[in-house]
Amino acid sequence: MALRRPAECPRVWIAALDCVTFEVGAEKTYIVHKDLLINASRYIKAVLEHGIQMVHELTKVSTDTFDIFLEWLYFGKLVLPDIKLINLSPEAEEWDDDREAEHANFLQCLLDLYDLASSLDILELRRAVVRVLFWHLSWPTTLFPDGGFLEQVYENLQPSSQFKRVLVHDFCRRKVLSNVRRNAAHIREQSERFPPEFLLDCMERYSSELNNLVFYPLRTNGRLNIADYYEQDTN
Repeated sequence: MALRRPAECPRVWIAALDCVTFEVGAEKTYIVHKDLLINASRYIKAVLEHGIQMVHELTKVSTDTFDIFLEWLYFGKLVLPDIKLINLSPEAEEWDDDREAEHANFLQCLLDLYDLASSLDILELRRAVVRVLFWHLSWPTTLFPDGGFLEQVYENLQPSSQFKRVLVHDFCRRKVLSNVRRNAAHIREQSERFPPEFLLDCMERYSSELNNLVFYPLRTNGRLNIADYYEQDTN
């Protein structure tokens, strides 16, 4: 993320004292209230504590993603792309031709938001996105993302990302835990569909679940707990 000082114009400088400027992609400039950003973003807070007024260039962020971020920052809610109810229906004959595109667009929006929250170090936004991802994937007729999406996840996010953990654990949840050994073989068969890093994480998850099945059979029911994906504040 490149940084530079605003234009040397006194009126612009004075007006910007209580605001932070973002240039998003090559399309749009946003002026955002500094106090809101300081409360949300540890990165922005650290930068401004050094007395630096600057323009933040977010060249890889879309205006759609930044608009959703601002809605969350100012109003505390995530306004995400729609998935039509018929495309969440358990009845396959009700689905329309937009089903795959709607699910893919929804997940892409979540990933882009999480990536933005990571780059600006906004813990509460990361938590909010993970909650939405968790409940979205928990819906029985939700489509699991394809290999291209998972490649983005592994290229852009940290290894310890809760976003990544939810994806791995949900993929494994979709298999019956009593057939863990068979599912491990199934994972190896997916080597051309998914990134190798994702498959290794799945194998590790299956190994963990196999141990639980042996030592704690009554506790292993294949269900995920949202509390396990709550990102702790390490600062």
